[in-house]
Amino acid sequence: MDLPRYSIRLAELGEEEQICAVCREGYLASSKHLLSASTIRWQVERYYDPARVRREIVSAGESPAWQGYAVAVTDDGLVLGAAGGGVLDERIGQVYVLYLRMRLRRAGIGSALLAFLTQQQAAAGATEQWVGDRGERPRDPLLSGEGVRPSRQTALCRG
Repeated sequence: MDLPRYSIRLAELGEEEQICAVCREGYLASSKHLLSASTIRWQVERYYDPARVRREIVSAGESPAWQGYAVAVTDDGLVLGAAGGGVLDERIGQVYVLYLRMRLRRAGIGSALLAFLTQQQAAAGATEQWVGDRGERPRDPLLSGEGVRPSRQTALCRG
């Protein structure tokens, strides 16, 4: 696979459509065997709506709980992946979303996005990082490869 040159930065207005496309693709792929088609459709319409993502880009950093979308973007402006999170209290960072274009999985982009969020959350005082998942074990090789381990039944902890 030829990996295009990219950088990691906070999302900018005008990228919301691409962020939604990446997140929809990733959510569908990760949920299709776990949730009903109607639940997936509802979630996608609710969370990956360009108007909502636009508001979330504008409000990035207004509260520690939402620090904005980080994007992996090529020099030509193509969004390859998106991640977002915040700090829930003075020490717990939360990764709410982390998706890539499926054809680019296992190329290091997810790790780069997670590292960006980790640095962002550590700068805000987080000493732990939680990643929401549907089970006790990370189902994505990225998460287990990054040292995410089970902590309680509904969350994964990296700290």
